[in-house]
This record gives sequence, structure tokens and C-alpha cells, in this order.
Amino acid sequence: MVKNLQLSPVSGVILGLILLGELVFVVPPVRLVTSGYGEVTMSIIIVGLIPALAFILQGHDFHKLLFMVAFPLTTLYIGMLIALEFPDYAVDLQRGKKPIIVRIGWQMGMLVHNIMVLGGFVLIGIAFALGLPLRLAWPVFLVLPVGLFQIWMMNRIGDGVKPNWNLLVLVAISTFSLTAYIFTFAFWTH
Repeated sequence: MVKNLQLSPVSGVILGLILLGELVFVVPPVRLVTSGYGEVTMSIIIVGLIPALAFILQGHDFHKLLFMVAFPLTTLYIGMLIALEFPDYAVDLQRGKKPIIVRIGWQMGMLVHNIMVLGGFVLIGIAFALGLPLRLAWPVFLVLPVGLFQIWMMNRIGDGVKPNWNLLVLVAISTFSLTAYIFTFAFWTH
């Protein structure tokens, strides 16, 4: 692509950001994978930069829809990662691993999880108010009950109810995946 001059400067910058993010994720001295901040870095790369690169490589410039979709999906993705880390919290604590949930503590982790999940849907509402087409925004709110169920499950765990980790993981993955799928389907069909 570079040889044929098909790589625009913007796509080169995005590729550079992806490479930089991957390097600081795994290469010392920064090595974010062990710091607890690697989840945020990977969320931005996976949910924000890679789709933006794909969009730009198709011959488009940046569009506000990229941001209107990427920010809510990133918050839902971070919420999903936090929920996925909860079942291993005690083991990670004993072994000295430092994922984000161990760094911030389980109580703050529950709060951040709930804010990320609810915040994703709030951001979609804000994006709609700022011009996200209704045909893209309204189907995503069909996933809101699943997200609220995820928050309810997390609150019950915080209240001391015996956790059903398998269901929490399934619901967390479903909240993010269904939202991403509905956005993708809406873009494909419109």
C-alpha cells in the first residue's frame, strides 16, 4: 500500500498509533500489560483505532460517526473487561498480577464497571442528540435491558449475594457484542 501510494497520511498516523499502543502494551520499560492500564490501551486500539483505520482505508476521511460509535463501544468494552476479570480477582491478588481490577480494588471496580456500562448507553443518547441517525441509534437501545441486568448482577455481588460468574461473563460479553453487532448491521443495511 505504501509502495503504490495508497496509504494516506491519516491512515499512516493511525497505523503508527496502533503500533505505538501495541509496543507500550508489551515492551519494557512501560509494559502496560502488567500495569493495569493495558486494558484501556487495548480497548482504544481494538474498538477505536482499528475500525477507524478500516474506514479510512476504504477511501473515506474521518467522519463524526466514527467517534459517535467508537466512544460508546469503548466504554462498553472496558466494562466487559472488568466483568471478565472479577472471577479471577482473588487468584490475581494472590499471585501478584496487576490487572485493572486488582489495581483499583473490587469495590471501585464495581463502580467503574457500572459507570462504563451505563455510560456507553448515555454516550449513544448524546451521540443521537448530536446527529447520530435514529436508524443507527434506536436499535442499540434494545440492548439496554441486558446492560441494566449486568449492572444489577454486579450490584448484587457487591451486596454479598453469591456470584454466578458464568452468567455475569455471558451477560458482559453479550452487552458489548450485541451492541457492536447492531451497529454493524445498521451500517450494512443503511
